[in-house]
Amino acid sequence: MKKIKRYFKILSLVIAISALLAVIPMPQAEEYSVPTLYIDNRAWHMSSLFPLAEQNGVYLVPISFLDAIDGVEISFDEVRACILVQHGESYVSVNVKTQNALLSTGEVKQTTVAYINDEYYVVPELCASALGFEVEIATFYEKDVLRLKTEEALLDLQALVERNQISDSTPPNKADATQATPNRQKKTLSFVADFTKMTEDEQSGFISLMTEKALCATVIIEKKNLTDSELRRNLISANALGCSFMIRAKNSVEVSECNTLLRTLLQRVTRLVTGPDSLKVPLESIGYIFCGKIATKVSTTPRFEGLTAVEIVNLNAQTRSDIEKWVTAAKENKAFITPLNQKTGN
Repeated sequence: MKKIKRYFKILSLVIAISALLAVIPMPQAEEYSVPTLYIDNRAWHMSSLFPLAEQNGVYLVPISFLDAIDGVEISFDEVRACILVQHGESYVSVNVKTQNALLSTGEVKQTTVAYINDEYYVVPELCASALGFEVEIATFYEKDVLRLKTEEALLDLQALVERNQISDSTPPNKADATQATPNRQKKTLSFVADFTKMTEDEQSGFISLMTEKALCATVIIEKKNLTDSELRRNLISANALGCSFMIRAKNSVEVSECNTLLRTLLQRVTRLVTGPDSLKVPLESIGYIFCGKIATKVSTTPRFEGLTAVEIVNLNAQTRSDIEKWVTAAKENKAFITPLNQKTGN
């Protein structure tokens, strides 16, 4: 009987401790997102759109990642379906159909090629060794990261990753401090200029106005903007200002075509897309951000709470006056005027 009473005492103590632990807030590990691709001592700026991939246990990197290395040239032979990656006298030619790779040494090796998010992915070790580079792979914050090394004296990979980490959570004290100081809340205004509806002169005028005000915007483009030589000149100027781009398309094929042209023209792509609602599900399933119709929130004294997007479809005297008004209001409200974020759409 004494043993039974002792057992129940111990059991009661265990239950009490368990209940106490249940109500005590336990410290949680900070969550971080980090770029997965690096070149020497820098993170690749397109890592969020084209991250390190894995297929059947093999790591793959996008061709545009290799193209970002100084001295590397990439070309595509559509007739032979081959991607040529060249650095000086060294090269590797990858056939996307046969999955074979021809090296400048004359060797032919079996490899893996994938087509992910409108981009060809190849095996980094094969390309690196063929071009005289090295590959370093490690895991940090539960993510595999890869660095392509073209130099000798480099930062430790862990230090490089930690330098580029982005916290996914906000410490409580920081959140409280932000709420206690209204003026420090994030307020933004984004100008969204629809170059698909503007004339060439209006586009040029808008860019001049943004230059004068030291601002940038999000520019909506379509295939015509990327193929017409006169309109392309305006896109180059917009890119120099730091503008982000949003593709207007009727279908996913047009989106891919526009990104291919954008990459050729400006060495960049965009995840932002607008168009028919039918595009939302198929595009978001492969990593694009569907913006749909731009929500324009304008008043004489904007608060700029969260994101306020102002869509501009022409550039006349009234529009110029409105832009002046919004810029003044933004300064008074201590708001930031930025383009839409290419990574999140915000």
